[in-house]
Amino acid sequence: ASLLTPSLSRDKLLVVAVDAAEGAKLSVRRGRDSIKVNVGEILRRAAQLAGGVGGGHENAGGATIPAEKLGEFLRLLDKEVARIAGSRS
Repeated sequence: ASLLTPSLSRDKLLVVAVDAAEGAKLSVRRGRDSIKVNVGEILRRAAQLAGGVGGGHENAGGATIPAEKLGEFLRLLDKEVARIAGSRS
């Protein structure tokens, strides 16, 4: 995920997911000049709501969630980013 980060557009996060024995494992990155959200914080919130765990720091983080909740998790992540970005406008 880190190798692709420089190519991110300003309003995007990079999400990479793999299917693992313990569920879907996700890695999320934001570019240096990308939208100003704390990736670790939004991952923690979205993963918890989807029945998993997540965290990290400002620019990168990871989460493990039940594989069947991946779609729900991505919707939650999108809503959380939009909420934070909207509050900073």
